[in-house]
Amino acid sequence: MTVFNRLTGEGLGTTPPELNRKFAADGSALRFAGTTFVCHTEQPSPLHNLLVELQETLQQLPGNECFSYLPASSFHVTLFRGVHMDNPKQGYWPEDFPRDLSQSEASSRMLERLQDLVPPVPISFKPQELTATLSGHVLYLEPASDEDAERLCQFRSYLENALKLFAPEAIASKMHISFDYMLKWLNADAARAQEAAMAELYAKFIAEQPILTFNRVEFCEYQDMTHFEPVRGWE
Repeated sequence: MTVFNRLTGEGLGTTPPELNRKFAADGSALRFAGTTFVCHTEQPSPLHNLLVELQETLQQLPGNECFSYLPASSFHVTLFRGVHMDNPKQGYWPEDFPRDLSQSEASSRMLERLQDLVPPVPISFKPQELTATLSGHVLYLEPASDEDAERLCQFRSYLENALKLFAPEAIASKMHISFDYMLKWLNADAARAQEAAMAELYAKFIAEQPILTFNRVEFCEYQDMTHFEPVRGWE
């Protein structure tokens, strides 16, 4: 599927998939609660400043009214998805946890199992692509070295087994930083303009930030996609 198709939704239905799931049509965030393991971008930092600048440029492109833009304070890379509170489907809820646990109770039980967790930090990533998914604009990343890839793999394997969370599609998803969520499809002219602009923005970004390094991983709770509250951190 091309970027143009993902932006225009050609042949994909009447609305983007996250509309009325994570965001309402007016751009307000909907409840979508859970837990997750992330690396937030350090604030302030040259990397964070570049990401803010990139998002601000995206906000000025044709078709900008089709997106709900995330607060810069939410910028992060997800290393491992935790539980989904409102729809604890198989693989996103520990197999031996009661289904009626509150978010705080689930978090406490999860942390009890992580006493010997070895954080995979420092960990570095290389930018791979700035693109539009069916959800919105993302900067795709990949481990910067074999050592980084191995640390990430070991970290995820440990969490899978310690927490009894086995969701293959979550592990298979690409590492990324999200900038926004799509509320409606773009027209053809706006989609072409965005596709061209993203190529230029990506080239500029990697020239200034060829490697992204994170020194802290955090276990976070979230109520929606706009804020991820750290509960515990490891360095």
